[in-house]
Amino acid sequence: MNMRAGITPRAGVLALLLQGCAVGGNTHLRELAASPRGVHIDIRLIDEAQFGAELLAVGGTALYLAGPDSVEVVAFRQIARGEAPNLKLRWTGRPTARVLQRLTLHSRFPQGMSDEIWQRLSAASQLRVTLRSATEQYRDYRQAVRDGYRRIGPAFPGMGEHWVNVPLLLRHELNPAHPTMLTYFTTLNGVRQLTGAGFAVALELGGTPPDYPAGSDAWHFHAGTIEDESFREGSEPRMTGMQLAVVHAWVWVDNPAGLFARDNWALPYLQARQTPPALPTPDAARGLSAAGAGSDFFRARWLVAGKDSATVRRLLTRHREDVQQLLGMATTGAQREEGLARLWVRLCEAAGDCPHAH
Repeated sequence: MNMRAGITPRAGVLALLLQGCAVGGNTHLRELAASPRGVHIDIRLIDEAQFGAELLAVGGTALYLAGPDSVEVVAFRQIARGEAPNLKLRWTGRPTARVLQRLTLHSRFPQGMSDEIWQRLSAASQLRVTLRSATEQYRDYRQAVRDGYRRIGPAFPGMGEHWVNVPLLLRHELNPAHPTMLTYFTTLNGVRQLTGAGFAVALELGGTPPDYPAGSDAWHFHAGTIEDESFREGSEPRMTGMQLAVVHAWVWVDNPAGLFARDNWALPYLQARQTPPALPTPDAARGLSAAGAGSDFFRARWLVAGKDSATVRRLLTRHREDVQQLLGMATTGAQREEGLARLWVRLCEAAGDCPHAH
């Protein structure tokens, strides 16, 4: 697919990527809304096939479902048994009116889905399959290096590492068989894990990101540096100079906020070997990240901002100890989340660098 108007010259693209390796500077992004998910249901069909899926919507004669690799329409007459474990709901054969009412209330689209939404979900599902197939080989990052992908910038708490293939970027094409970008995070034992793929396009002032793959609003913007991306709560395109527009596709690690969401706040939990909540909050996720894999990110950020190194070290050490104590004492997920968010606010206020302050 060819790019739309507003592409920067080749030299500008390379300069922008080199700037993106620095720590510091301003970044503007466009925030994506995080849509809540529908309830998980387990279905057994009359032909004995069985599967689990997210409930997207309830139609007049069928359920609309999103599985790991596809979206499906399952007619009521095909269902032998069904269960929604989180709702403690079971049924046999065609769901009753009471069951359908409860399922509707807990679907992703309780008001129903338009044809446009269904088509977008179907296209996203197919794109996910294509991207997983194209990037399977890059689960070993050394193969990505051999094929021309290079890491730019630090590891962000909500996004991990960005790896961009400059030759692909300079083709000005969006081809899911050859994605421009890969994302990784590094586990506690030092293993680099592939989390997704994506696309990057270089735009001049006034350039508009493509509608592909999820509408132009799905793209966010890098302007010189990109480390603020996991910090700022909202953004608009840069109004001067050049910018790199990026869209993520979280095809190897689930993102509760959606396939194309900018941030994946489940990453800090996975890195810390903690079970992510259904919808992680940025404050709690940052609190967990700052106590572990993301501490280097925050240390570098605050040192660049002029904080004293001894002060930064003291703040992060205390934070790490308090998070470890919290994780050992919290008996529920809610207690963990509230505690992590509280500790994060204390830390960022002490550092004078909280997201809501921007």
